[in-house]
Amino acid sequence: MLPPPMQAGLFASIGYGLYELSFETLSLSPPLDMAADGTLFGWDAVQLWGAAHAIGFALWLASRKTSHPALFPVFVVGITVCVHAVCAATGTSLAAARENGWMMAATEGRPFWTLLEARQFSKARFDLICRPEALRELVCAVLFGPVVNTLLNLLLIAPVVGEKEMQIGLELRAHATGSLILGAAGGYSNYVAISNTAIHIKCGGVSRLSCWFAALVSALFLLVHPLFALVGYVPTLVVAATCVYIGVDFLFDNLALPLVSFDLGAAAVSWAVFLLCQQVGVLVGVIISIILGQVYAVLTSGKTKTKEAIKAE
Repeated sequence: MLPPPMQAGLFASIGYGLYELSFETLSLSPPLDMAADGTLFGWDAVQLWGAAHAIGFALWLASRKTSHPALFPVFVVGITVCVHAVCAATGTSLAAARENGWMMAATEGRPFWTLLEARQFSKARFDLICRPEALRELVCAVLFGPVVNTLLNLLLIAPVVGEKEMQIGLELRAHATGSLILGAAGGYSNYVAISNTAIHIKCGGVSRLSCWFAALVSALFLLVHPLFALVGYVPTLVVAATCVYIGVDFLFDNLALPLVSFDLGAAAVSWAVFLLCQQVGVLVGVIISIILGQVYAVLTSGKTKTKEAIKAE
């Protein structure tokens, strides 16, 4: 539904969203907001986002040089060991590290069936749900999640796994079924699984074994809920640097690479779509881009048919 340059602009917007998530992971405001209020270069903030950027850029550069499957596991284990070693050497407690943004917040898991037990539809406030502002958020969540984001993520994964091996129709039906089940039973919309798959691929997980391992670890955390306490021991730098790495990768491939390749037409379109999404939001940007893409397809199709008819005469 979209020409490649428009897809590039949307992927760049997704990449920038992941890049901003690195600041959120560190309990910081978005970078542009911090720059506006003068807190971006405060020493405490610089220590956090500076370290995350240095590690994230190093990981990105390394990923451009090698596709070795051990790269990302070594990064995760290495950063975790280093941060805990520094905390031990400086006498910093876990509570202090969490308070200063260096460790993920402490978590406590619960059995997965408690989500179903906690559902009490009789207490739903439909007077609040039916307000225009609430309905707008619900409609946006439905469109951006299971509909729009599923399509975007499938487009992202297809070139990596091979378009011939991927049957888009079956994929969409399978994920739609999963989203309906999760909506009724509780949990994240199924499109999150596709986003995680895209990140999994970006981190070097391209074998069937890596997929099985990721699925088994996820199932283990779901079934053995005390394991969720381990999340509180993960340094925020691991997550933040990963977001920087993937965000920079998306931004470079979709915004910088067309400029470096002197493909100025494609660069102009991708940048225009990217800036549009930043101004009006990704959901509205996607809708506008789809409309413009279809108009462009109709116009170019008409010109092509006219040229073919003139040649035939």
